[in-house]
Amino acid sequence: VTFTGKVPTADVVRYHNMIDIFVALSLRESFGVAVLESSACEKPVVVSNTGGLPEVVKDGITGFIVPGKDIDAAVNAIEKLLFNKPLRKSFGENGRKMVAEKYDWDKNFVKIENIYYNLLLKSGSAIST
Repeated sequence: VTFTGKVPTADVVRYHNMIDIFVALSLRESFGVAVLESSACEKPVVVSNTGGLPEVVKDGITGFIVPGKDIDAAVNAIEKLLFNKPLRKSFGENGRKMVAEKYDWDKNFVKIENIYYNLLLKSGSAIST
């Protein structure tokens, strides 16, 4: 374990690539941006079932989701990954694919744009192009 202090945004990818397993055992969490960053770097993850974390992890596919405050479950999940390099690799590869499919900025922007466009059509508002 290395305690780095604040990491500049430009160095986040480099730091994610220095680790083998990303662990986020938060008690409260709105959304797992750091988990997605780690998954995008092909790192397996272990997260608590808190807030938005379960939304960004496919349990048993990209990582493990454990009950919050369950130390034994967290230790077991970390040990499974620690002692099984092929599983780490598989979860990491699956995580990168998931991020590319679900969290691509351009694809999501088009989806959001279409939602707003359809809402405008339903409301009868004038649309200018």
